[in-house]
Amino acid sequence: MPRLPFVVAAAFALTLLVSPSGQAATPSTKATAAPLARANALLRAGKYEAARTAIRAYLSKHPGDRDAELLLGVASSFLNDSDLAVAAYDSAGSIPARYAAVAAKAYADAAVEALKAKDNAKAIALASKSLTLQKSVNSLFIRGTAYANAQRYPEAIADLERAKTQATEGHADTATLNAIDSSLATSYIFGGQSDKGVALAQAVKQRDPANTRVDDTLAAYYNQRAVAAMQAGDKEGAVSILEKAAVSVPSRAVVLYVQAANVLSQGTSVDWKRVKAEADKALALDPNDARANYVAGIALANQSDRSGAISFLKKAKANAGSDASLNADIDTALKKLGQ
Repeated sequence: MPRLPFVVAAAFALTLLVSPSGQAATPSTKATAAPLARANALLRAGKYEAARTAIRAYLSKHPGDRDAELLLGVASSFLNDSDLAVAAYDSAGSIPARYAAVAAKAYADAAVEALKAKDNAKAIALASKSLTLQKSVNSLFIRGTAYANAQRYPEAIADLERAKTQATEGHADTATLNAIDSSLATSYIFGGQSDKGVALAQAVKQRDPANTRVDDTLAAYYNQRAVAAMQAGDKEGAVSILEKAAVSVPSRAVVLYVQAANVLSQGTSVDWKRVKAEADKALALDPNDARANYVAGIALANQSDRSGAISFLKKAKANAGSDASLNADIDTALKKLGQ
């Protein structure tokens, strides 16, 4: 997932031991105040690991101390340990305004890790916490992407449109806008606003020709339309959609032509010469594509061209890699041909 820039102040004033209420803490005894004061001094000096060690030692004897949990969160934030930071902030309760930015970044970083782990619900929850602390393009983008991944498109569109507006008003760089627009195009396309989504995806592609996410989105959209056409009994319509898609999304043309060949191979009274011709369109772009060679081999086998079929199937086998399903299909076809 593209990562948007997250701008935070380079340093934070850690001049007071702060309570969850945001006021200066007033521990009941000097014995409890002193260890946290020392930890706070270490934080001010930028000795974050030492501070964290001291805070943990204190918490082992004073579990549940919210002031200590807050400082543990701050120390962990500066150590880029977002998991521990957000756990500490959650235990601390409310976050004083002076620490809002550093805590917001920790929650956003943890949300990114949740996205990478494909835990969209967790990513949404963490990004939401970040947004309660600090409104930012980055957290809106993260939460919008998580909503999109969870197929909650109305929420995704709302967040991503807000992110785009804020990024544009803030004169964000092109990479940031392209990342937002890629997610927004996906959400439009699969959220019932396909015309708007396709137009935005094409605009992104013009700005950023190497953008593969847009390619995947457009290919998936056209494939979805082809499947719908097939389910409606419109085989020719499905093939037409896939062929036009191959022209519109050149980087995915091989896969789309193979899919068109597969569509032509379905049903009764199959024109195997036409199936082979469609597979040849894919092979003209990538002679080693395993699936294109497999479909071409099957088409020739059904035309009683045993030698030609075996040749294509063996080439498919040589390029199938770890695709277990395709390897099994190729082996079955070769066995039927006596190989």
